[in-house]
Amino acid sequence: MPNLSIRPRARKPILRLVDILRWADEFREAHKRWPNLRDGRIAGTADQTWQSVDRALNSGHRGLPGGDTLAKLLHRYRGRWHQRLPPQLTVEQILAWADVHFNRTGQWPSGHDPTQIPGAPKSTTWVAVQDPLTRGGRGLPAGTTITQLLHEHRGIRNRKSLPPLTEAQILSWADEHVARTGKWPRVKSGPVGAAPGET
Repeated sequence: MPNLSIRPRARKPILRLVDILRWADEFREAHKRWPNLRDGRIAGTADQTWQSVDRALNSGHRGLPGGDTLAKLLHRYRGRWHQRLPPQLTVEQILAWADVHFNRTGQWPSGHDPTQIPGAPKSTTWVAVQDPLTRGGRGLPAGTTITQLLHEHRGIRNRKSLPPLTEAQILSWADEHVARTGKWPRVKSGPVGAAPGET
């Protein structure tokens, strides 16, 4: 049987971030959008594809450090928004959105509201903001909620963290009520005049 020589596979060239970003910029100029993995061969190259570039970015082949993706690269260097890479959040931004929400609706937002936040990036809902506040992520530490932020920064009453009541305090409120109205308070007497937020 003849000994067939095996031709070595051609070695792929080293990739540089500056070249990948230049190719992405050229793609955007030509197509009015950023490239994705399904866009096939990269124009101006012999056999490079967006998928092979993404694979090299991820695995760390061809001179790249690894642990990256095309989407992350474009997000980091070109500010491209990607639904799997939502933008970082800050407490100040969340509070500004909450203020706008209150001015528009007359109510403070809830972390259970699934509606889009006006003026926020696409797919940013109050539920989507509550999750990183609670679990951590998107630049926020874990362990808080929208309600707690509003209590701390806007003085909004947090029903899950109400101060304890004492009999002496309740009696003093009742005394104030009778002095002001001439009647002792009842369950349906409404707001406690001496204690805003209490009923």
